Amino acid sequence: MQTPSSLPFNLLHYAPAGVHTLRQPGGGLILTSSHALPDFARCNGEWLTYWAHSAPQRKLYAERVAHGGRTVSYAEALHAARRIGAALLRRGRQAGRRR
Repeated sequence: MQTPSSLPFNLLHYAPAGVHTLRQPGGGLILTSSHALPDFARCNGEWLTYWAHSAPQRKLYAERVAHGGRTVSYAEALHAARRIGAALLRRGRQAGRRR
């Protein structure tokens, strides 16, 4: 039996607490972190491209179907996304337009 101190989540290291508090007239508070926000992807396409190149065969998702299952790797998902984007461009779609 595992004890709480032997469970894997005890290996996690959290950032130290660091909050700046700005008191507002009327009793409100504005709380901001003292830690800088790390770099992040501009859009989902950036992380999809990153993982498709870094770990192309790693599974992005899996689902059960009537006779077994189906999986899609990061490389397969990126390929599909690019094909869909190209088809939309051929049909005259533009970024920022909904219809």
